[in-house]
Amino acid sequence: MITIQAPRRIAENFGDGLDKLFVFMEQIRQVPPEEEVCIDMQECVLLTPFFLLPFFLLLKKESERRVLTIQTTEGDYNFRGHLKDIFFFPPFDGFKPEKYTTNDYTSLLETYAGKTYIPIISFPASRMENVTEIRDSLLGCVNNILVRQLNLSGAYRTGVMYLIDEAINNIVDH
Repeated sequence: MITIQAPRRIAENFGDGLDKLFVFMEQIRQVPPEEEVCIDMQECVLLTPFFLLPFFLLLKKESERRVLTIQTTEGDYNFRGHLKDIFFFPPFDGFKPEKYTTNDYTSLLETYAGKTYIPIISFPASRMENVTEIRDSLLGCVNNILVRQLNLSGAYRTGVMYLIDEAINNIVDH
């Protein structure tokens, strides 16, 4: 087993997360595909969303071709708990709304209204009616939570909701 250290901290600027992601990608690509990899996150204290989301996707892809484990400090609720709250851990599926009833995922997502983040959401991406209903309901819930988290109103609220809706629709379309 090869152990690769995750970054301890990501600076707030956008570029730092990408720089550290590329360094990590190079390290994991140097490991032969048959070799098990342990991602050591015990020293992590602050990883920004611009690092965590692509990092999550990289680990998801790597876990499809090799045994991959995540090592965190058991007693550190702040970081480990945050990773759990955002649905970060293997099998790297994120929060999957189709596994819940509308009321259940709405209630679950409402617990994020007072936080400064939302979970990694793996929404269904098809145009089938039942899937579209799940996605639209989920999107409405997420938009409402973000509006409350960011204390948005008026044109700002409309702008943020439009950006999210457009991003989701472009993902589904392409």
